[in-house]
Amino acid sequence: MALSKGLRLLWKQEPGPSALLEARSRQDCLLLEAGTVAALTPEEKDAIKGQYEKLMEAYGCLGELQLKC
Repeated sequence: MALSKGLRLLWKQEPGPSALLEARSRQDCLLLEAGTVAALTPEEKDAIKGQYEKLMEAYGCLGELQLKC
């Protein structure tokens, strides 16, 4: 069984760096912008997705989440 690339990363540089992380198996996505992470509904994603360009597709995503309380 072959693995499919289940994630898509979209990128926008202006006015500030911003990224959308989509998973093929989900309708919502993550918005990473200005040191924040937000979960977007499908409607919110569709409203802004045209401003982004596809950067890459990937099998997984590794990262570090730091929370300040």
